Amino acid sequence: MNIQEGFKATSAEAEFESECSTYYQYERPEILELIPNHAKRILDIGCAAGWLGEAIKRRQACTVYGIEANPVAAKRAAERIDKVWNAHVEQIIEELDAAFFDCIVLADVLEHLINP
Repeated sequence: MNIQEGFKATSAEAEFESECSTYYQYERPEILELIPNHAKRILDIGCAAGWLGEAIKRRQACTVYGIEANPVAAKRAAERIDKVWNAHVEQIIEELDAAFFDCIVLADVLEHLINP
């Protein structure tokens, strides 16, 4: 598992652990049940700390990719899923081939986008 952008957090890690950790650490069972069991290449936009991706990987044989803007959450996600980009989705979406993915997850992301 790797993370594309270098991990650059210092005091952000302490903030993540104390204030924001619960926001980034849910498996999201209501989203998991919507993901097709046959999907092999899944992109989780706003993957947080990778809990949903890890649950998907436990349930089915697949590769889970993630995009996460928070550097601390992205670092945690890289410990759980296959590949993580630490970036805002608007910065890298043009570089990704949407046809490559069987399933693209946007759970609690649209409200954070500049121009959804």
